[in-house]
Amino acid sequence: MGCCFPERRAENCKFWLRKLITFLCSQVGVGSILCGYTILGATVFIAIESPTESRRLLEVWSLRRQVVGELWNVTQNYNLIHAEKWEEEVERTVVNFQSSIVREIRLGFDGSSDPIWTFPAALMYSLSVYTTIGMMT
Repeated sequence: MGCCFPERRAENCKFWLRKLITFLCSQVGVGSILCGYTILGATVFIAIESPTESRRLLEVWSLRRQVVGELWNVTQNYNLIHAEKWEEEVERTVVNFQSSIVREIRLGFDGSSDPIWTFPAALMYSLSVYTTIGMMT
């Protein structure tokens, strides 16, 4: 009886492997593989792109806090007694802030605090890759 068990196990394994291959080669199976691959692709896009997007947003928030702090210090130091000096310092601070924001925009900041790479957006990106490749063949 001990020798029959491995043979039966091998037959059982072959049976289920044939069933799996038959299913995967059917329209439902191919559709399931495509859906799974699309969901996996969307998850990968989010994992790759979200940290960069978050870093840009944190950098801009930091710049904003820094500028507000600098403007507060300028206002406290010069107040209205030294109006010309106050205007010079505020203008310098704002120009620095503008150039920093331009740099962040060139690096990918779009002015929105909402995340770009949500799951539906990443899913649509994955689907657009399929349609683009499909149109080229």
